[in-house]
Amino acid sequence: MAQVEIKSLTKIYDGGVCAVKSASFEVADKEFVVLVGPSGCGKSTLLRMIAGLESISNGDLLIDGKKVNELPAKDRDIAMVFQNYALYPHLTVYDNMAFSLKIRNYPSNEIKTRVEEAAKILGLTEYLLRKPKALSGGQRQRVALGRAIVRRPKVFLFDEPLSNLDAKMRVQTRVELIKLHRQLQATMIYVTHDQVEAMTMADKIVVVKNGEIQQVAPPLELYKKPTNKFVAGFIGSPAMNFINCKLSKENNKLNLKTNSFSLELKENKTFSNLDSSLQEIVLGIRPEDITIANGIDNKNAFLATVEIIEQMGNEVFVQLLMDSNEITARLPADANLKIGEKSKFSFNLDKCHFFDSMSEKTLL
Repeated sequence: MAQVEIKSLTKIYDGGVCAVKSASFEVADKEFVVLVGPSGCGKSTLLRMIAGLESISNGDLLIDGKKVNELPAKDRDIAMVFQNYALYPHLTVYDNMAFSLKIRNYPSNEIKTRVEEAAKILGLTEYLLRKPKALSGGQRQRVALGRAIVRRPKVFLFDEPLSNLDAKMRVQTRVELIKLHRQLQATMIYVTHDQVEAMTMADKIVVVKNGEIQQVAPPLELYKKPTNKFVAGFIGSPAMNFINCKLSKENNKLNLKTNSFSLELKENKTFSNLDSSLQEIVLGIRPEDITIANGIDNKNAFLATVEIIEQMGNEVFVQLLMDSNEITARLPADANLKIGEKSKFSFNLDKCHFFDSMSEKTLL
């Protein structure tokens, strides 16, 4: 397999539109890296530059230490799996998987060995003589994967390959891809707008916004230590809650204040970018770090109105209204709450995040 180095890659289209701005990160040999971000953020453009399907305006792309900026796509030893499968409808599964090997003039016995091996890995052996129209969406996606596997490339690229599948099939295929990565020990770069896919599949996640990389880190680090408000809000489901607060220092203690509450922070909370004793900041709190405080003598408790209760089986998502702030709490299924009533809640202050209201960068 291969190591991929992306060094200040930039893509500027005619008319001056900058789709990717000085992107830099590394993909280690055998690593599964996921590029995640909202639609139109430039992640697919970045993937296509790696594949050689888009020219590079600035920066360098290295595979195993070799610069490949000008190398044609066919010579990069990269296999790409697209969102729309791109199968030949008139060919059988076998011929679809064998096609790239045939045009490269591989011996027929080598082609047969590789196709049968890939079919066994993907559970497609019994479908080799069928045509794509006789397959389900999940099976077609596996054929597209098989077509990539038979080439035994240095790098696998995936451009939102699960987006056309239904929810159940997405989960199933996601598990299959994780197993496939472990089995092949392959270098893989995967693009998705679904942060759940990113969190469950990746060794490392690259978060992209407006063509710029926001943070590169393993999934749990992104979740626990987001570098800015965008990353904090994009990673996690339900999304992190954000509340505008004023940070003040009174009697050598830090307090967060809104019209609804005053929270006293523990002394070990340190702020790297705090430039005054009173300033506006943004408090970030994940839904699972909000608890019911009724009956608890908690000076940090606050009142909120229950607006919506979403039953999820083993838990409930509760939409709360705290003055003008709408926040979501993730609570046990037996939470005794009623729509329209006011109840007391509290934040786990050890799990709070704090962001500068202007730059939106983390203050911790």
